[in-house]
Amino acid sequence: MGFPWNRQISARGGEARRRAARQRRSGAVMVEMALTLPVFLALILGIIEFGQAFMVQQIVTNAAREGARHGVLPGATNAAVLEKVRGHLAAGNLDVPEVAVAITPTDLGAARTGAAVTVRVSAPYGAIGWLATPWFLQRATMTSQCVMRHE
Repeated sequence: MGFPWNRQISARGGEARRRAARQRRSGAVMVEMALTLPVFLALILGIIEFGQAFMVQQIVTNAAREGARHGVLPGATNAAVLEKVRGHLAAGNLDVPEVAVAITPTDLGAARTGAAVTVRVSAPYGAIGWLATPWFLQRATMTSQCVMRHE
């Protein structure tokens, strides 16, 4: 006794039955692909966008840290700190005018030793996303702040 898939099919109509079964399977495969492909592509694009958002958050965080490190040095000016932050953002391909940089105190030259120097960098998500920004992220902002003591 052989296995069912090894059975001989009669020459008279067996070929037609196999062709009909193959066409039914082909139609089922097309329907399955039509249902799963959009979900799979949305998942892949979501993974890509999340990875890009994580990368941008790291760049914003590092720019704020570098600005604060430069701002705590004796003789630092707000213009030099702003230039340092903008340079770091440009190195990470985030040189967009919508990125806001706030430096506290407003006059680093008059800051005393031990005073807190705060650099806050904010980038709107709509200006930095690779893909079309979804409606629920239109007002989202990637923000980072770094506080260090003036030397």
